[in-house]
Amino acid sequence: MRFQEKMLKKFSSVVLFKGLDEEQLRRIIDLGEICEKEVDQYIVLEKTLGNKLFVLIDGSVEIEVLMPVSRDPDSKTKESITRLNGGDVLGELALFGDHRRSASARVVKHASYITFSKDDLDSLFEERQDIGYRVMSNLSSILAARIMNTTTSLKNKMYQLIHPLFLGGKH
Repeated sequence: MRFQEKMLKKFSSVVLFKGLDEEQLRRIIDLGEICEKEVDQYIVLEKTLGNKLFVLIDGSVEIEVLMPVSRDPDSKTKESITRLNGGDVLGELALFGDHRRSASARVVKHASYITFSKDDLDSLFEERQDIGYRVMSNLSSILAARIMNTTTSLKNKMYQLIHPLFLGGKH
């Protein structure tokens, strides 16, 4: 199977590209650049400016955030908040403007991924509004699911923190 055919097969199952036909997928694939990272290398670093979106082809990455661990503002530790696998998207906020990365992505299983520049995607979406509409609609579903998962996780963590207080410190 040729490389582009393999990519078409993989991308047809990526949620971000759901509903796109073969011609539309080819247009997107042609914009991307294939990259690879080894275990413990970073794809993106928190607080850096980002103008690229990434789609994992294979492998796994931990999404990590810096957490203050003391009153010293320079003292920080990393906390893993989720794991992404082949087919998942990261760096998606780059499509919405010049924002600093809200988290780091550290490879935990050799990762191959395709990277897309914001400018290239913007140009394609202007030229082919059918592709732009579908991708942005899919992206809104991905972001909504992530917000709901984050809310649930935050509620659970808050419950773990305050529940013992209501029980008088007894478990």
